[in-house]
Amino acid sequence: MGILELLRGAAANCSAEDFLAQRGTLLEMSCAANDAVVTPRNPGRLSYALRLAIAARISGQCKVDTLRQIYLERLAGLPESDEWNAVADTSAQPRMDIFTAAIVAYSDLVTLRPAEATRKDIVILQKSGLEDADIVQVAELVACINYLTRLVPGLRALETAS
Repeated sequence: MGILELLRGAAANCSAEDFLAQRGTLLEMSCAANDAVVTPRNPGRLSYALRLAIAARISGQCKVDTLRQIYLERLAGLPESDEWNAVADTSAQPRMDIFTAAIVAYSDLVTLRPAEATRKDIVILQKSGLEDADIVQVAELVACINYLTRLVPGLRALETAS
């Protein structure tokens, strides 16, 4: 049995609303994970604006516009939003410092061509000035947002199916 069959079977005898209510904890945990990677208590060297721009970029690349809009609105509320809007724009490769360019390149790679990501890409991040803690934070951010870009359409599919 594939995942699609498993999800269809789980939702077959109840409405999507009932199905989601039974899995409220999963949704709450997903939201908490998002908050932890996008707006952590201690953002380190990855500013909230950078994190929101990367989240919007990934959401756009994955064509989950509702999620992208949430990140863009949050980014717009920050004083430094203008300088980060170009990073959020999926149609452009903006001029950036080496640190930011490495993060954007890694994010794009893992989002669009994950099978091509190798240890070499981590070394590139290190050579671009990222410390191990920064790299872990970037990887967590990229992984979480990519998860959400799959969860949202999946939940919509359940809603449509009921």
